[in-house]
Amino acid sequence: MIYRLVRRCIQCYQEFPVTEKSKRRRCLKCQPPKYRAHGFWLRGVWWPSQREWKRWLVLSEDEKEGKIRALIRQVHYPIYIEGIHICDYVADFQYYRDGKLVVEDAKGMKTPEYKLKKKMVEAVYKLKIKET
Repeated sequence: MIYRLVRRCIQCYQEFPVTEKSKRRRCLKCQPPKYRAHGFWLRGVWWPSQREWKRWLVLSEDEKEGKIRALIRQVHYPIYIEGIHICDYVADFQYYRDGKLVVEDAKGMKTPEYKLKKKMVEAVYKLKIKET
């Protein structure tokens, strides 16, 4: 006989499956984000964090004033080592300032995964990632 362990969410009171050693008290729907960054939709655009949105406002103003050009967001950098796809790094912003390419990331919490991907991108693409 297979027994399925369930627990009731303390917020919405829905039942959700758990393991024997699980200490979770909320279902996945009610669970707060791991690093407390709450994404939101604004005018049909998904923003992963308020920090990223606020930085976009500053950079878009700089682009209108002519300080930077070719501003784009969520730029994917695939990382290949010896022909093998290792992972993808997604930069928050990419633009040109004084003719030089700038890759920027709006970071609150620098996770070990982010630090590793940043080092790999800087090594493979020979560029410096600016953190704001």
